[in-house]
Amino acid sequence: METNKLIQALHAQQPFSVRYFVLKNNKLPNVVVLNSKFDVIELANHITSNFPEAILNPTKRIDYFLTNTKEWNAYNGKLFSIIKENFFIEYEDDNVYMCFDENIDKEEINSIKNKLRLLSIDHYKEANKFSMIKKNDYGDFELANFKTRKVEVDINDNYNDDLVDLTPDIINFINDKNRNGIVLFHGIPGSGKTTYLRYLIANTEAKFIYLPNNLFSNISDPHFISFISSYPNSIIVLEDCEELIKSRDQQNDTSGITNMLNLGDGLLGDALQLKLICTFNCDLSKIDAAIMRKGRLVYRYEFDKLELDKTNRLFTKLGIEYASKEKMTLTDIFNFKHDNKIQKTSSKSIGFAKKTVIN
Repeated sequence: METNKLIQALHAQQPFSVRYFVLKNNKLPNVVVLNSKFDVIELANHITSNFPEAILNPTKRIDYFLTNTKEWNAYNGKLFSIIKENFFIEYEDDNVYMCFDENIDKEEINSIKNKLRLLSIDHYKEANKFSMIKKNDYGDFELANFKTRKVEVDINDNYNDDLVDLTPDIINFINDKNRNGIVLFHGIPGSGKTTYLRYLIANTEAKFIYLPNNLFSNISDPHFISFISSYPNSIIVLEDCEELIKSRDQQNDTSGITNMLNLGDGLLGDALQLKLICTFNCDLSKIDAAIMRKGRLVYRYEFDKLELDKTNRLFTKLGIEYASKEKMTLTDIFNFKHDNKIQKTSSKSIGFAKKTVIN
């Protein structure tokens, strides 16, 4: 029976790494498969950086491995590498095969697999959903792609029911390539605005582009308008943007907010179908009234403390034996046991209104 298995393992349709292992050791290998696309050059660089003694051979000739050379060239998007004795990594047909014997620590295999998964093109595409605008050394705008922290958010447990009810509408709006407009998320610090943004990034099809605070003034720059026009149907995220969207009566230069309104609802917004998500903590009365215009403002939601029953249900879900007598923010709940060694001298509670939907 074992002989038959060895013969089957030598079949031409088997991965080269499996066949090579069998020919070399006269036994079957342990095999772990990672199904994902890779840039073979990046994969090779990762292997040589983490395993300096590895031997790479993209041409996959068995006689090659009788020599001790590391010289290689990428060959047809394929790669075979000897990591160490009886441990091989192969990449072909969008699969990474790790073949090894019983002496290789399985925790090491899992660690390598997890690191490789982060290099995959599929993972990069997911990360490419979230980008940040920056200026390069020449002063030109460009995008830097980032990976958002992967969070498993149960909005039913972590947010009040009015936001749970509103979320399908927000997701439909974000996914609709024929709509543009502005969404406002505001409320007390620690109430989950950023985590909710992560939830939207993970559960929608749109590309999110983050504009950092230090570039808010560039919204009025014609070069910025030209740059952002290359990314139609995107979601522009302006976090903590109180200064940008405050009433024009309180601003010396109003060109920034004027262009922002044009991006969200003007002719440029119509042409590019851009959507803007603005987050802030200040009182709504300080925001420019033009942002609140019907048709321009699509949704507004004020984040608040979690309702008392949900607060205590979340404590139970987190395995924390505590019964709160008042509503709490997500930050206070999730960090309930954390002691930052800072003594509090006073505390104030701030009340906010609830959601408003503009039809």
